[in-house]
Parts: sequence; structure tokens; C-alpha cells
Amino acid sequence: MKYVVYALNIFLFLMVPVYLFVFPLLDQSSETNLAVKELKSNEIVSVSNVLYRKENVDSSNQKEIVLNNDDKLAVNVCRANVTDVLETVLGKMSAYGPDCAGCGGKVGAGQVVTNGNIYYYDKVYGQLRIVAGDSKFPYGTVIRVLNSKYKDPFYAIVLDRGSDIGINRRFTFDLLFPSEREANLFGTSYNVTFEVVRYGY
Repeated sequence: MKYVVYALNIFLFLMVPVYLFVFPLLDQSSETNLAVKELKSNEIVSVSNVLYRKENVDSSNQKEIVLNNDDKLAVNVCRANVTDVLETVLGKMSAYGPDCAGCGGKVGAGQVVTNGNIYYYDKVYGQLRIVAGDSKFPYGTVIRVLNSKYKDPFYAIVLDRGSDIGINRRFTFDLLFPSEREANLFGTSYNVTFEVVRYGY
């Protein structure tokens, strides 16, 4: 019995420091590693509802930046290496929901967008926000949106049309939200830059 007590004391003596100091460090680093593990420069990932981006500081150093996630914009890792911008368009971006007047819960390309389904998963670009755009942009066109009410750039895919949406119309693109109420809260973004990085699928 005496040896059992000694063994238990030794075990506790060794494990308490490990439990207090080593395990918290492992837990903290594993969450951070999950966020940046597969990130390359300027890629964005959502982990535990916090957005992280790895950004070049110089050629040898990189830092991790926590993005503002108050607006609930969920962006997954974009694994595509976007080097060529095929076309740049400047204009306004409006917002709409699947329950808007005249909307039937589906986008023009056929996807059902009720129940908060405002994303499209693309094999190359990952999870993208859905937008309505001009008919000159075929369904599946991918754009990079800069300088919108979202402070950080994000990728979107054209899967819908609209009578007020298009080049030389009231709005250049229309960003899909889970509801018309949320769309109205977001409102209109002015002087937005849209970079077309792919035409069609």
C-alpha cells in the first residue's frame, strides 16, 4: 500500500506541471495551426467563426491577421492562384435576399437559395458568395470584389440576373443574403472594384 501511495505522489508530481503548462500551449497552437496550416499568401480561411488571413510582410516574413467577422461574411480558403485579372469593372453593389419581391427562392442558374444557402462551392475557388450579374458574364463567372462594405476582398460567383443589375444599369452586381431584411441592412456599396478572374464554369 505504501508503494501505491508513493507511485501516486510521483505521478501527480510529474503530471500537474504537464497539465498546467504543456496542454494549454498545445491546445492554443493546434487552433492557430488549423487556421494557417494550409494557407498560402493572401488566402482567407474561417476557423471557429474567426477569419484569418496570412499576409506577406516581406519576402521572408509572414504574419497572421484576424479579420473583422461582425458582418457574418463566411469565406473559406480560396486555393486558386489568381494571377490574371481578365477584366476590371467599377460600380455599385446592391444586396438582395431570396424572399425579395419577385424572387422565388432560386437563382437563375437553378440553385435553391433558401435557408441561408447563399454560397456556391467551386472545385477551384472553394466556397464563394453568390451574386447576380450582367448577362455578358455567363453563369459560373468568378469575380474578386474589392472596396465594398466588407473591408476585405472576397470572391463571388455569378449565378443570377436582375432587371436593375448589369453594366450601365442601376447596380453592377447584386450580392445574395439569407433574407431581404439582412440585405436591406447591408445596403449598397459604392465605388466597388470587381475583378473578373474567370468567365463561366
